[in-house]
Amino acid sequence: MVNSSEATNRDLLFSQPTEPSLRRRRPQGSRISETSSSNVDDTDAITSSLLRTRAMLSSEVDRVGATARTLEEDSKLMNATANDYGVLSDLSNNARKVLRSLENAKMKEQALLWGAMGFYVCCLLWVIYTRIQGFVLFFAGWF
Repeated sequence: MVNSSEATNRDLLFSQPTEPSLRRRRPQGSRISETSSSNVDDTDAITSSLLRTRAMLSSEVDRVGATARTLEEDSKLMNATANDYGVLSDLSNNARKVLRSLENAKMKEQALLWGAMGFYVCCLLWVIYTRIQGFVLFFAGWF
């Protein structure tokens, strides 16, 4: 967006001169026949136009410099954010690996627990079977 003062400066810079002496073109082959006062007026108009151009270019250079500084600061901030994101990504991956190993350990412990329970039940049944078998044989011998 261009504000009104910049638009006015631009219009003044690129506008056609209002003096008739500046609009007039001399025919080719003719000598300059203007008075020294019109030459001074012409040079004053050119000088003021050049000063306006210089001021506008100076303000534009300042604006571009400020934009460049802002871009540099923003790129530093984006690099810092990318580094932080990389660290967080590494932490997330490490946490995922730890959780996976904990889940594997849980499954192994459950399998070991169920195996131990099964072994206990088998031992219990074996003891009961041998006791009942001996008891049955003992009573069978009585009859």
